[in-house]
Amino acid sequence: MYKLIRIFNQNRRQILIAILAIVFVLGTIKILDIFYKKQEEEKLQNILNASNQINTSTYNPSYSVITGNKINEEVNKKAAGVIQDFIKKCNESKVEEAYDLISTDCKNEVYPSIDDFKVYYRQNFNTKKDYTLQLWVSDSLTYKVELVEDVLSSGKIGNGVVLQDFFTIVKEDGKEKINISEYIRKVQINKTNTLKGITVKVNYKNIFKDYEIYNITIENKSKNDILLDSLESTKKMYLIGENDATYTASSYELNENAYSINKNYVTTLNIKFNKQYTTNVTVKALVFSDAILDKNEYENTKNKKEYTNRMKIQVEL
Repeated sequence: MYKLIRIFNQNRRQILIAILAIVFVLGTIKILDIFYKKQEEEKLQNILNASNQINTSTYNPSYSVITGNKINEEVNKKAAGVIQDFIKKCNESKVEEAYDLISTDCKNEVYPSIDDFKVYYRQNFNTKKDYTLQLWVSDSLTYKVELVEDVLSSGKIGNGVVLQDFFTIVKEDGKEKINISEYIRKVQINKTNTLKGITVKVNYKNIFKDYEIYNITIENKSKNDILLDSLESTKKMYLIGENDATYTASSYELNENAYSINKNYVTTLNIKFNKQYTTNVTVKALVFSDAILDKNEYENTKNKKEYTNRMKIQVEL
């Protein structure tokens, strides 16, 4: 103990300088840390303020960016409330409750089981999300929805990734339900045409933002096996719209055997057509312009281009 006191007395000045230097460094670090945290808090608050301004201006839109039409404020408020409820339940990991808000048609077409929906949930709500809304098409109450990381809950600036979807509000049993994943709605058609013993019935279509899927039943009462399409070209199956505009089928998405219908046989197909959703374009007809009336004869023909026993089947919609 005496030796320590003697060492301290002999080096008093150097020890005091060292202590003061340590205190100064620690104090400076503390001050810089406080300053940095204050800057980060101000930066975060600025982001939150900007986010709130965005939500205020787009959360309750009344005008469609596509048609320019204005919708009733009460209708818009109710629709936006359904979307808010859906996102809130996803953020709170109430997956089954969120699934219950989805319409029956959307479930049947896109998410037939809760496990299917959980894939969508994990992809879009792996973290809590904030969102902005923009009315897209007024007639169908379709909204463009952008999901971003919720900076309020995370406390940090996001990586700038924006997830985009299109939600549509529909009525089901007197209640508002939601269609997600760019699914717009289902439309019943029930139109039929029969030629040479071949009946084509267009049952209904499911409309998505970028395409339509038609459910079609074909009954073959002719004397031969047939091909609904030769598949020699991708432009032979199409929809006819206004001003004779055509929208071709994604024929490559079906197996070739799907277009083969044996005699005295009935089959049902789902065929996708490349038509973007819009409310001011009417589809007038569905056309199979290159149906083969004798499959066996056609397959035994060396030069398929020379085969002539073909027929155009058109169903007016």
